[in-house]
Amino acid sequence: MRRSDERGQASAEYVGLIALLALLAAALITLPTTGVIRGLAIGICDAAGFCDGHPGTLEPTTPAQAYVAALELPLAEFLALAASADRDERLDWSEDGCTHVPDGAPTFDFHGACVRHDFAYRNAALTGATAAARAAADERFKADMEASCENENPLDRIDCRALASIYYRGVRSLGEGRFGGE
Repeated sequence: MRRSDERGQASAEYVGLIALLALLAAALITLPTTGVIRGLAIGICDAAGFCDGHPGTLEPTTPAQAYVAALELPLAEFLALAASADRDERLDWSEDGCTHVPDGAPTFDFHGACVRHDFAYRNAALTGATAAARAAADERFKADMEASCENENPLDRIDCRALASIYYRGVRSLGEGRFGGE
């Protein structure tokens, strides 16, 4: 009788170990990862069967998850994804640059910031087109523009920041009816 109890205990310990590894994989997934850590997390996820039907990946499985993941990328990575054949086609990737205004000035370019801002506005309904979500999208737009200004020479940087501020105030005052596909 003792032998079957030991086997039962071993099975319970194995299940507990798998659950612990799944929790570890989930924690690793949420952290910025290196290739080795990402590979480990994928392996654990696959072994435990928690990859939501997508073995070998940690990719988002719903449009809302894909939307949030895309917005969290650094701007250069976001733009590469937007231009890639691997982008999630469940999302609206259409863009018109900086709507009704130039994409910048002769010495600086806000086009990338405008592309991400268009994406944020056009897909906002996936996560709830709230005032807080709109403010976050507009703040990211402002941060993207200001980051592009840092690459300018000191004199152009002043003009770049001034134009970024004008564009930001424009989306804050005029963008409400466009947020979330309205």
